[in-house]
Amino acid sequence: MDTHNEKGATLVETAITLPLFLLILFGIIQFCLIAYTAFTLQYQVNKCLRWSSTSAQPVPNEAKFVSISNRLSQHLNNFHIPTDNLQVNMCNGAVSDCNDTNPGASGSFVTLQARVPAPALFPMGGITVAGRAVIKNEPF
Repeated sequence: MDTHNEKGATLVETAITLPLFLLILFGIIQFCLIAYTAFTLQYQVNKCLRWSSTSAQPVPNEAKFVSISNRLSQHLNNFHIPTDNLQVNMCNGAVSDCNDTNPGASGSFVTLQARVPAPALFPMGGITVAGRAVIKNEPF
């Protein structure tokens, strides 16, 4: 008579597969959080730049930059994206890197860039999500 003692086999199999399952599950959740932040940031950057381009109220360039930054921060907070480390840059033309706060005159191209740290379930070394939009200022 052949008798095998298989007591505890389920526990061992669970101990082997559960960490892998949890790693995959939390990886999917983390990816979704980063994607949500990236898509929301890009949409809000486009929305704020369009608002600034078509707003009929003439404001000085520096005041326009501050109002766009504040509006972007407010919109991101409405979507539960923390804006403590929000970085906003605005410059003339369609350039890739700019640190100018002069949004340009009527009829010129303006670039708005924003960066926020991505939310993290685990400390991952600081992933940053960026959004960028280019639009032409509408003359009034």
